[in-house]
Amino acid sequence: MTLRHEKHLRKKLQLPSPLLSSQNQYVRFIFWRRPGLLLIGLPLLFFITLLADTASSLSHDKTVSPFFPNLVPNPGFETDVDKDGKPDGWHQVPAMKPSHGKTEIQKGLKGERSLVIASGGSVTWKTRLKNIKPGRHYLLTFWVKREGWKDGEYPFVHIFGRKILLNELFSWGGWRKVRRVVQAREENETLLAFSANKLAHGLAIDQVKLRELAFTNLQPAEKKTVPKGRPTFTWSFTPSELVFRLKIKLSTSPALLNPTVIELMSPGKLGVRLLRQLPEGEWYWNIRSFLGVEEVAHSDIKSFRVLDGNKTSKTIPKSIRVDPPNQRTSFFPIGMFDARPSGFAELKAAGFNSVLIGDSLKTLKAANRNGLKAIFSHKNMNGAEFNLLARIASQFPALLGWYIEDEAEGRGVPPSAIWRKTASTRNLTPPHPTGLALLRSNQARYYGDAVDVVMVDPYPVPTQPLTWVSDSIENVRRQLGPNKQIWAIIQAFSWGLERHYPKDKPGRFPTLAEERAMTYLAIIHGARGIIYFADEHARRSAGHWANLKKLAGELNCIYPLLAANEKIPQPTLVSPEMDSRGKPTIHFLEKKLTANNSPPAKKGCPPLPPENYLIALNTRDKPTTMRLQGLTTQEGHAFDIFTSKKIKHHRNGLQKTLKPYGVGIWRLGRSQ
Repeated sequence: MTLRHEKHLRKKLQLPSPLLSSQNQYVRFIFWRRPGLLLIGLPLLFFITLLADTASSLSHDKTVSPFFPNLVPNPGFETDVDKDGKPDGWHQVPAMKPSHGKTEIQKGLKGERSLVIASGGSVTWKTRLKNIKPGRHYLLTFWVKREGWKDGEYPFVHIFGRKILLNELFSWGGWRKVRRVVQAREENETLLAFSANKLAHGLAIDQVKLRELAFTNLQPAEKKTVPKGRPTFTWSFTPSELVFRLKIKLSTSPALLNPTVIELMSPGKLGVRLLRQLPEGEWYWNIRSFLGVEEVAHSDIKSFRVLDGNKTSKTIPKSIRVDPPNQRTSFFPIGMFDARPSGFAELKAAGFNSVLIGDSLKTLKAANRNGLKAIFSHKNMNGAEFNLLARIASQFPALLGWYIEDEAEGRGVPPSAIWRKTASTRNLTPPHPTGLALLRSNQARYYGDAVDVVMVDPYPVPTQPLTWVSDSIENVRRQLGPNKQIWAIIQAFSWGLERHYPKDKPGRFPTLAEERAMTYLAIIHGARGIIYFADEHARRSAGHWANLKKLAGELNCIYPLLAANEKIPQPTLVSPEMDSRGKPTIHFLEKKLTANNSPPAKKGCPPLPPENYLIALNTRDKPTTMRLQGLTTQEGHAFDIFTSKKIKHHRNGLQKTLKPYGVGIWRLGRSQ
């Protein structure tokens, strides 16, 4: 960055000038750039280096690849040998006359044609795939252009016997890229189809690609001799804009027993170079690729021989992580989305401890003055702006983390772009976690490894069940594993006040009972942060705003319970009542407070002594009886922490009827 450019950015971002030397000191990766390669030296990892393609080369799929061929015929719909107005290799159901071709074909992303499903029509375009290998995973990509969007009207893709709704594509007006990893079924289903049923707006498809996820060009190759005992492992992987977690196993055993495991995350062509000499002898290795917790590809086991390696050292570390570990925080945010500095004092007084703010240093300073933690959004900033601003922002005690992107899956932002933004924050001192929000939780496996915190933002009131909140959290957990940090963004607005909401379906603000239920659903199912959306919207109703502040005060009172994260055995729900989807209507969580995480009670709050506590919730709009067995305290009483009312429980369990959307928190013990 030139001095003139930096001066301009400082003025635009209202930054002080010059930067203080203390604010400019941060731990950074060391980059050496060469054409086509990026060599990264990691300060804490003294025995390996990482090689990768530059970020720019990862931003686009290669059109032609001898190792990863496109298996879709006529992918750009340009070929029409018989001149019937329809793309060769594709068939329309129901069939239209050639004269209707103008409604079915229009100018494409790169060429003269794209496949069109006209507004108001019900149509399917299909083709047959060749050379599909049952059981293998494939990367399906295509570009979509929508003229508009209406909730509930979703086109879909049919592939390998699966129907995949394109319900996350709510942005329109330009081309958006869709990415899906799909596994071929054993019966070798080869149909690929694009379908829609009476869309309110037109939709175009172009540049369809299907490539097998696979490794090739592995080095060291089979039986290769490695000089000096320092192998450089390199490979090529299917080009994409996804972020995969890769694992290299290295062992002296042909079956890879007791291996050293090297982990890294990144797409594209990569390599790992060992700087420490291996002992002489035969060595074996392979590489595996994961998307979330699912393995999507693996290589064969390759062998190589070290002739002149280390003759004294017999061991190497069992676990090596190339990428810096994800940042975690024990702090539990009770936050407000898009909070304004003029309301910070009121939020703090009500019990909020965090705000999600825009890209303004002034706002960050205001949060700092009011004793609030800030999740700093830089989703609308370019790289140069963020790099300059972040050097100062990272020094503020108020900074909790970075908000990288908002509902990226709906706007076509690729996971690799999220990953690059996260990587840029890892250069800052002190480090802070990164996060993004996902409306469609089924996309978590594509975006989850690119950030430290995944946020879900389902807004169910009044048309959807409240359990959309807990379902979203559990869906993310299934895809990313038990250790991923998840926060919930809770609805605190009325859909009826949103301009794009149908007028025949009037929305409303959540009631206090619904707001509590959504909040505790998130807590019970493992959310490590609660953020309400959003400040300006919530204040449009005085009654709702009062309810929200009341709830924030309640959460502030039980903060030690929210922050406690010790895993303990959970009780069992006996003879549960079920909702319409066959799921229990009672949700619960037992938590443990120790002497270390049980501070004196805050003014106006109940005491929370070191004990086990039960949080339970009724998700129905009518009274429901809860029956629990297997509580940690087998006999005694459960004391309501707010009213001190007690429930006797014994070896046969605890029974309590909860009000509609009722929430209860009890201390488990033998005495008051």
